[in-house]
Amino acid sequence: YSGVLDVKGWGTIQRLPQTSLELWLKADSLDLANGAAVTTWKDSSGNGKDFTQGTVSSQPDFVASDSDYNNKPLIHFDGDDALSTSFSADLNPNNFTVFVVSTVDSDDGNYHGIIDTTNGNTGWLLYARMSGSTNYWQWRTGTGSGQTIISAGNDTVVPNTPSIVTLKMAGSDGAGGGTTTQTLYVNGASAATSSAVFTKKTATSATPILGDVGSFELTGQMAEVIIYSSALSDTDRQSVEG
Repeated sequence: YSGVLDVKGWGTIQRLPQTSLELWLKADSLDLANGAAVTTWKDSSGNGKDFTQGTVSSQPDFVASDSDYNNKPLIHFDGDDALSTSFSADLNPNNFTVFVVSTVDSDDGNYHGIIDTTNGNTGWLLYARMSGSTNYWQWRTGTGSGQTIISAGNDTVVPNTPSIVTLKMAGSDGAGGGTTTQTLYVNGASAATSSAVFTKKTATSATPILGDVGSFELTGQMAEVIIYSSALSDTDRQSVEG
């Protein structure tokens, strides 16, 4: 007889809302030895948007288990590493919800680039801003003529302690119009909002990059990246964060 099986707490079965899911990068999908170079981070969404790096010196390392990540895997970027994928309109939509599990190695006073999808003043990027005393997550979105800066509170970035950072863009037409609500969440709590307009990236020559934003490179860890091409409901957002 069929019935309902409660798997809460097992930790081995993962379920994500499937509608508008465009990208799912998870470190525990990689079949690599501890310390091995990551040449390809495969997309587990089924959409084939793998992130790669062909230059040996710029390949991050696979860490098979880390106690700060519940003894699960992560990818370590050493400050000179990056992974990228080809331009896709699906990863550059008008509205989106992005989830990132990441942190930095130390409070070194620098900006650490987590994700860059920008081209000039279009698209968006995510930094971990370390200044010694006011360490916070910062999300920047293009308006077409400038950038909107959305910052979480002080001490929202803690070295070697991963955060679940969520970026939600709603109400935008992707071309600097619409009634826009931009929300930055840290570990499920709303950290900052903005009503600024948003202009998405359309330049196919500019590829999405992990671990490098301009000259600001990540010295730190990343375990998961999920992108939806829609503004998820709070119920679905909380489901993914959970």
